[in-house]
Amino acid sequence: MGVLVVYVARSEELAACRTAVLQCLSIDIVGRVGSGRSELIKALTAELLEAGRKVITIAGYSAAANKPFRALELAGFGAGSERASAERNSPTTALLRAASERPSVITVDDAHLLDDDSWAALAAVHTETGTPFVISRAQTLTAEGESDRSVRSLASSTMMLKLGPLTFEATTELLLDRLGGPAELDVLSRVFRKSGGLPGLVTAIADTAILSGRLTQKDQVWSMSGEFWDSNLTGSVKHLLSGMTRSQMDLIEALGVFGSLSLDVALELVGEEALESLEASEVIAIVSTDAQAKVALDPPLIGEWVRHEPSSLRRRRVTEALKEKFPESRPLAPTATSRVDGALSTANSALGGTVAHERANRLRIARDAWKLSGGFSSGLTLLKQLHASPSNPEEIEDVYEKLREDEGAPSERAEFRQLRMHWLAYGLDRPQEAIGLAQNLPSELLPFSEYLCAVALRIQIDAFGVPNDVDDQLEQMRQPDQRDSGWVDISEAFVRIVQGKPVSALNVLSRVTPTPEGELASMHELLYLWARMGNGEVAWGFEASMKLLNAALERFDLPLTRAYALPAATCLHAVGHYGAGESLLGAVLTLGPPAVGQERTHVALLSYAAAFSCLGGHFTLADSLTREAERPALPPSPFPAATAGQARASLQNLAGDRAGAVRSLVESFEELKDRGYLLSAVDGGLISGAMMGIGDLLPTIYPMIGSMEGEWRPRYLGYIMAVAKSDAAALESSTAHLIEAGRLAAAQFGATELRRLYVANQDKSGVERADKLIERVVRLRDDIDVSAAAWLYGKHFRITADLTGREQEMARLAAKGLSNQAIADHLTVSLRTVETHLSSAYRKLGIRNRADLLELNWDWDA
Repeated sequence: MGVLVVYVARSEELAACRTAVLQCLSIDIVGRVGSGRSELIKALTAELLEAGRKVITIAGYSAAANKPFRALELAGFGAGSERASAERNSPTTALLRAASERPSVITVDDAHLLDDDSWAALAAVHTETGTPFVISRAQTLTAEGESDRSVRSLASSTMMLKLGPLTFEATTELLLDRLGGPAELDVLSRVFRKSGGLPGLVTAIADTAILSGRLTQKDQVWSMSGEFWDSNLTGSVKHLLSGMTRSQMDLIEALGVFGSLSLDVALELVGEEALESLEASEVIAIVSTDAQAKVALDPPLIGEWVRHEPSSLRRRRVTEALKEKFPESRPLAPTATSRVDGALSTANSALGGTVAHERANRLRIARDAWKLSGGFSSGLTLLKQLHASPSNPEEIEDVYEKLREDEGAPSERAEFRQLRMHWLAYGLDRPQEAIGLAQNLPSELLPFSEYLCAVALRIQIDAFGVPNDVDDQLEQMRQPDQRDSGWVDISEAFVRIVQGKPVSALNVLSRVTPTPEGELASMHELLYLWARMGNGEVAWGFEASMKLLNAALERFDLPLTRAYALPAATCLHAVGHYGAGESLLGAVLTLGPPAVGQERTHVALLSYAAAFSCLGGHFTLADSLTREAERPALPPSPFPAATAGQARASLQNLAGDRAGAVRSLVESFEELKDRGYLLSAVDGGLISGAMMGIGDLLPTIYPMIGSMEGEWRPRYLGYIMAVAKSDAAALESSTAHLIEAGRLAAAQFGATELRRLYVANQDKSGVERADKLIERVVRLRDDIDVSAAAWLYGKHFRITADLTGREQEMARLAAKGLSNQAIADHLTVSLRTVETHLSSAYRKLGIRNRADLLELNWDWDA
């Protein structure tokens, strides 16, 4: 069962280790308890045996860490072993003889527990034979006087593989493989967040939930009901906490009860040394929200265990101590986490738990204030918190029934009416009633009529599409005494974007000068993003959207975080950064339920996530996400983003169902066109059709392009026609224009197809031009900083080699296919400098040439 986990969850790491060992590199596998170190070594052993290598297996044990040669003796090489006695040899000599028999590899699991004499014997064997090692060790602080147990202290050619928590896509791939079928997003997000991305916990959670009946399959889709915690998970959690001191367990108890603690409180409770040790073992993580450093448990399942354990003497002692020192501290409300899902970071899984607690605490504070005062302002604050995470419709309705609109100040009443309009339209599916609230306003709300009419128009477009008289409506919305409000211009810019007129939208937005940090400013920034992207500025759009997304997340504005994630995903799809898109959306989608009014944005994000998973080969996950996007049966987002129909078409196309893919694409296109979402219809038809090789929509799209703004679309259409006709000259021209427009995914395909045509025609100069186009695409894609997502983007492992920064950079470019001359041009150095640095890198990696480098199959961006 353990090997199955590795093959599914750590397949990339397994491939990297296998190729490295076969190149005679030694490997240092570093990871926390539960990260899958031992299972990875077991799977690697099976691969190496199949490749004809002899594998010598050694392991460290805590009970034998201080006994000379005990690890070798347990492996069959000690003085008391049958082999050593027969040969009258020392353990070192016995191991040396075994390693010399044929090409061998020595694996050492839990090397941090190995005794010093056994470690010295390993060093002697490597010096004599050069046998590569695969060493697994825990990530811990090295105390003064302790021996270095890294592979670098044994071997010359080495690499280190740092195992981090699995990303959302890797976690869900493992979970879906375990379940044997698709699952609801609620299941995927809850397991991801609670497991912290630890492979063993993922499978343990799934197995116990199935056995208890909380995880069931209906219509071939898995769903979860009831409480998340199961007492059968206790053993898994205690294994993670083995070796903890009393003071460290005190902190773990406090974090479980209180959710998270400020860094100052944690230091006061256990001291700096104990806290550093816990952080090194990765049982806790220090994260920042609202510019305050907080300590949280990692994985959050530990907190579930603490809260569900019977109250103990430790809990009473810790709770009383915290109340005495920090009277403002309050235990986490028992109901606060039962229905709250949240997971933000693939690089730091504990942040998801911190955000979940923060959201629960803010909601608790708003509820307490409402109960205490019952005033209009406190009720409005509670409504905003409930709208941001609408898990309890009955509570929202109850607050609306108890609030009297005429009790608030005019600005508060306008905000209340906007919230009520959203709830009626999106929460209760009564859009006409919602639109009516912007009409026949009382005199106190007339100064806010442009704002409320803008809300009503957006509801109308979401529910019914762009009205034929939209320009007349915009003109009627303008009020002479509100000409500086900016809301009619915001509405007009939104309409122009939806209609495929991004240049006109930019001109309209230039008339608006919003005050910073208000709702108008946020809408202006969002529409400015979409307008420039609609005009072809894709690379800029990604970097700008990620800056805004990070800023929104730091302010704990989850609705804006989702809003900015949609243009970011659109850009990543256009430039071909599918892995980054999968990681980004894996984090954003598990924030919890979408805010009221963001349901269509949520479906678009699901659709993009499904497309990224499909392109990444994660078909079971893609199927789950596509089903989740289709389930609400909502109209699509008016913004130019992916639809559930396009996600379904991607799956059908890769499954060989071309007729089904065409049908899904056409249905999606017709719905978008009929609703007046012209930009989304045309761009979706062009891009999806090109990627799938489906041209059925081109006759319909062609006459529509003339009425749209932006030069890249005619070029894109020309590119599709050139590919269909195998017209090399036209394809070369259109590919160059696509590169200029930032449509790197299509440009990559075009340049590759162009090279194939020139090779078939034996056109040497054409092949060279195609190669230059490919290198240009690679460089431009590398220049896009996909790590701009900070804690939202990351991989679940990191490979580092003992190279200089320059050697690492050149090896990365060489692995991406750039020639030595292209690397020299890219870095503005001489060809001789590139050759010298690459030769040095090859020597350190134990390989001979570029072909061996490609065989390593490393992700050099990790």
